[in-house]
Amino acid sequence: MPTTDDITDAAKKLGEQLKDHNAIKSYKDATKALKDDVSTQRAIADFNRALQEIALKEQQGKPIEVADKHRLRDLQDAVVMNPALGRMQQAQMDYYDLLRKIDDTIQEQLGLEDALPGGAGGSGAGAAPPPGGGGIHLG
Repeated sequence: MPTTDDITDAAKKLGEQLKDHNAIKSYKDATKALKDDVSTQRAIADFNRALQEIALKEQQGKPIEVADKHRLRDLQDAVVMNPALGRMQQAQMDYYDLLRKIDDTIQEQLGLEDALPGGAGGSGAGAAPPPGGGGIHLG
């Protein structure tokens, strides 16, 4: 019977293999590029700030002006069209897809793939990354 140490040793070996996988490399590269890109950081900060301002107005029962909505739309467009964020989103999807496949394989080996609704721990093929609240966050 394997011990916890045996299993964590096997996990370390898997981690070593994953380190060189394209999805992991792309995710690391995209994360670093995004963190180093000042204009992208500014676009994200501006969008999040505008989102918070509108949420605060809603919370206080104040009207949301047309200019507020236009500003938020323009900031959202800047974020959506940002190439660094696009690369990050693709890399993140590939990364989570790899992790989902690994988790599904483990669950299958354990005989747990049908134990919970949605398969392995509810992860299922359409699983989204863990929620991080509103706005955009970079870790």
